[in-house]
Amino acid sequence: MSLQFPQQQQQQQQQQQNSEAAAAAAAKRQGQQQRQAPQTRQRRSRITTKEGITSRKTQTQQQQQLQQQQKQQQQQQLQQQQKQQQQQQQQQLQQQ
Repeated sequence: MSLQFPQQQQQQQQQQQNSEAAAAAAAKRQGQQQRQAPQTRQRRSRITTKEGITSRKTQTQQQQQLQQQQKQQQQQQLQQQQKQQQQQQQQQLQQQ
């Protein structure tokens, strides 16, 4: 018993010191965070604007691709129609 008691006291003292040190460190960190907060906010807004721009870019690219695809489809349809007309004309000629 007499041996354990001083050890317990030592442990309690260490724990107290540790918690005090942790509290001090936390307070320091909080202080730093408060100082850094406005900077991070600015950074965040910059990032979001960048993201906004990139998303707009991708949208325009997609729209351009769609337009190109539509143009190609229209051209193909026209070509097919022309072919069909030619075939019909040939058939009519043959019939005559």
